[in-house]
Amino acid sequence: MATTTVTAATLGAVCSLGAVCLFVVDRAEAAEPSTSAGLGELVTAHLDWEPAAALKGCATRDAVIADVQQLLGRSALVQRSQADLTVTVRIEDRDPGWVARLQLLSAGGEARGERELLSDEQSCHALDGPIALVMALMLEARRLRSTVHLPPPPLPEEKDEEVWQGQAHAGLAVSGGLLPGLALGAHLSAGLAPPGFVPIHLGVTIWPAVEHTSDGRGGSFSAWHAGLEICPDFASSSRGAVGICGGVEGGVLTGTGIGLDYAHTLARASVQLGAGLTGSLTIAGPLSVHLQAGAAVPLHRPRFVYTGSSGAVQEVHRPWPVVPTGTLSLGFDVPPE
Repeated sequence: MATTTVTAATLGAVCSLGAVCLFVVDRAEAAEPSTSAGLGELVTAHLDWEPAAALKGCATRDAVIADVQQLLGRSALVQRSQADLTVTVRIEDRDPGWVARLQLLSAGGEARGERELLSDEQSCHALDGPIALVMALMLEARRLRSTVHLPPPPLPEEKDEEVWQGQAHAGLAVSGGLLPGLALGAHLSAGLAPPGFVPIHLGVTIWPAVEHTSDGRGGSFSAWHAGLEICPDFASSSRGAVGICGGVEGGVLTGTGIGLDYAHTLARASVQLGAGLTGSLTIAGPLSVHLQAGAAVPLHRPRFVYTGSSGAVQEVHRPWPVVPTGTLSLGFDVPPE
């Protein structure tokens, strides 16, 4: 016996002949199969047909069974005890026309899908063809579903782990004008780069004593500063980076008299704002060299003076209005990039 292939296009053609077809299906049966490795086992069903349908001038149960099996080319409608599924059909009249409600149930009575067919024709027989075709499609859809191979769901996208990058620096610092002339100091700093934010650096610089005298009179000056700065990069690669740093630092500037009748030690607060260009170059693994050059502006410039024998006030030292600064340090990344 020849097998008739049932398609959605065929259903559209039948429905356009006099029945308006509305479909309500569950998600699993509405999904389009992506690939098929062939047809699964034949699915059978028991037809639960409304006994009063024939009294309304509609098709009989036997006529519907014959139409469905002709479409499928096989005996798909069997006794309830032998069936995999149950199809219930209820027909009601409306003004104008008719409505047929089809429901697909599992062997355990669980609803698997519903269809509703509408017709504006006076004769209930206008629904005969659509009912048979929809039932055939129901059974074929269940048959195909048993062998459909859907692609596996996509794996969740792996997000890059957000790592807090840290650095420790140790090196030399140079400044002009904070102490008399050019001064060298020791510089230590620790940096932290939070995910999605610019690197933050905390540093300490210690400036050893520098003497400045005239005619055997003057003073010895030293200082220390602790500072906070942010250092965004505007160019970077695996070999290094170039950026800009800006921040504030504060500490103590100390002066001790030399060659004076009354030599005192004075300590004054020292606060300055600074900015500069910075560059780094990776040497090997976590080790890198860092160079920074910039300038600082003291917010307070204390004066260190003494009074000579003539009564005149002599200035020994006062920080410059703008202090050139620079650091050269060796860095260690924690953890290594």
